[in-house]
Amino acid sequence: AAELTKLQDHVPTVPWEEMAGVVEQELGGTVDELYGSFDPEPIASASIAQVYKATLHDGRTVAVKVQRPGVIEVMDTDLDILVTQAHFIVERTSWGRDQNVAGIVDDIVRVLRAELDYLHEARNLARFREAFAEDHDVFFPEPIWDLTARRVLTMEYVEGVPGSRLENDRETGVDTRRMVEVGVDCYFRQILDLGFYHADPHAGNLFAMPDGRVGFVDFG
Repeated sequence: AAELTKLQDHVPTVPWEEMAGVVEQELGGTVDELYGSFDPEPIASASIAQVYKATLHDGRTVAVKVQRPGVIEVMDTDLDILVTQAHFIVERTSWGRDQNVAGIVDDIVRVLRAELDYLHEARNLARFREAFAEDHDVFFPEPIWDLTARRVLTMEYVEGVPGSRLENDRETGVDTRRMVEVGVDCYFRQILDLGFYHADPHAGNLFAMPDGRVGFVDFG
């Protein structure tokens, strides 16, 4: 069976009961009410979120990205410290003023806070999906809006093999040369035509799909 991505062994997972609480608080119902089925074992885990495989009541398979409890509070504390230190450097050094350290940090903080809002990520995804609707070589999953909130993102499940597995799995039959060509062409179009691009292009976020398309995930 295809995976969304491999679990990162060095990242401890949050128990399902806590993550289910986030889903229910954000979406206003029990997991059983909201989804047709929901596998409590995460298929991906990182420092900010865990991703699960589920189905909708109409039978469609989806991926559900759930933010870890307490992440926003921890990030806010760290970012406030970063801003305070940046302004201290500006006040105390000419280098800090010349390099606009406070302005740079303010931009970093703005982007990181936006990444914690999955409604923002869903809008990014919808924008890519619309822009490449006529391109049959790439796939951008559809966000499921009525099951998406600030800390929960539900989207179509991307079937396929992540690029991070291709070097170690020679039995997939994937045309890696074509996958790279399609991916690079898509990125040129994003940057040069759309002026809006997927800024986390590591191999784990690009999938070789069974029908030959290249699928993209992670749009924060």
